[in-house]
Amino acid sequence: MLFMNEFIQPPLHAIELFFLITSATGKLITGTDPEFSTREQIIKEVRFLSIEEIRALPDIFVHSLFKSINSFDDIFKLKGFI
Repeated sequence: MLFMNEFIQPPLHAIELFFLITSATGKLITGTDPEFSTREQIIKEVRFLSIEEIRALPDIFVHSLFKSINSFDDIFKLKGFI
């Protein structure tokens, strides 16, 4: 686990969990949030991204933490995320 973050932006209140993983087998799929109907699901897509791919995304899609790091190792130097 790299870090966790509490996200509060009404109507959402979520706990974000970030992990550094090595995929050995299996398939990544989206789940469903039982609080929302099929049309109202928040998570539309899931995929694994490198730090370079994350940083190349438009700012609106990137967690603010990734604006202040250059590698996943930098996360452990930050205060308030772990």
